[in-house]
Amino acid sequence: MSDISAGIAGIHQPRGLAPDAFRLDGRVAVISGGSKNIGLEIAAAMLQAGARVAITGRKEEQLAAAHAGLLELVPAGEVVTVVGDVSAADGPERISDAVLQRFETVDVLVNNAHLTGATRDLHTFDIPRQVFQEVFDTNLFGPLELTGRLLKPSIEAGRAASVINVLSGAAFRTTAGLPAYSSSKAALWMLTRHLAEECGPLIRVNAVCPGIVTEDGQPRFAYGRALLESGGIPMGRIGAPEEVSAAVLYLASDAASYTTGAVIHCNGGRGW
Repeated sequence: MSDISAGIAGIHQPRGLAPDAFRLDGRVAVISGGSKNIGLEIAAAMLQAGARVAITGRKEEQLAAAHAGLLELVPAGEVVTVVGDVSAADGPERISDAVLQRFETVDVLVNNAHLTGATRDLHTFDIPRQVFQEVFDTNLFGPLELTGRLLKPSIEAGRAASVINVLSGAAFRTTAGLPAYSSSKAALWMLTRHLAEECGPLIRVNAVCPGIVTEDGQPRFAYGRALLESGGIPMGRIGAPEEVSAAVLYLASDAASYTTGAVIHCNGGRGW
């Protein structure tokens, strides 16, 4: 062995990842907008990793169907549903009260609920203020209040926790017809960075940014079809929701223990 290799070996022997680095056994994970598409697959990933899961949403029947599907996937898992609207004046309070009454503390929060507020035929100046208000209440103010209410007990108890905010490519570039949505998601990204600085080191705050993602892998709108046909997605296909949930699971787990204030783009290589 050379002097150089001997010196390197003496400095650091490989440790590898802990066997449970991606496990969430016994932890509590809350996913807003958790009854379909990306939110539902995030809940599934958390459940498979051993977490006790709470999903929230506005539609009771949709939540019930999601609950049944999750327990079919992981029969021994623990899943609760909370009917609530993060954009309502009392929504975050009602949701957090129901979750904390059941679990007392939260280890992972995924802010996934969103509203697009599409106004494709209007100039930004002509969009009613109410549209902007509704979109920001859902995409920014709701997540902010829900995060504060659910994570306050962890902060007071000195417990580590992870927050993951679900963004959109609209946060990083203008998107025709979606100025309220783009603005709210850009604000959520900046809020992510602020909270990462203020809540560290125990509370990590990160984001994921999905591209076009559908349950069946087919674009739903003309924009997605055109983007796919033009080669605008280097991977050459639409994303699946479980491809986003894998990134969220990483950010929630101890494998990401030194990651905060970051965003992971799961968009097939699209350039923003």
